[in-house]
Amino acid sequence: MSDESSLPKPGADMTELKPVELTNDLVEMSAEEREARRKALKHMLTSNEQRQQAALRKRQPSMTLGDRIAIVDGELHGKQAKILDADFIHSRALLKIDEIAVPQWLPFKNIVST
Repeated sequence: MSDESSLPKPGADMTELKPVELTNDLVEMSAEEREARRKALKHMLTSNEQRQQAALRKRQPSMTLGDRIAIVDGELHGKQAKILDADFIHSRALLKIDEIAVPQWLPFKNIVST
């Protein structure tokens, strides 16, 4: 197996690498070209995995019926509530807000999962 330390670090500037033909038939490639192709493909895979992991870390927790949420914007800022229903067409949730008897619709952008 070849030395993995020669791979560029994910996120490294790819302008340092020579362009590698990824569509040629492997039979027509020399051993050096196949190795360069393997390294380029491995780098692409590693970079993609890191992008996916970063996106997963940034994603807000999902909210489902019955979840407790916090209101983070608007006149009810700071209150806690429970999700009763969701309207994805209008991007809003029906909430049973603590201390308020009548459920109210609030935009998704005004609430976060707790």
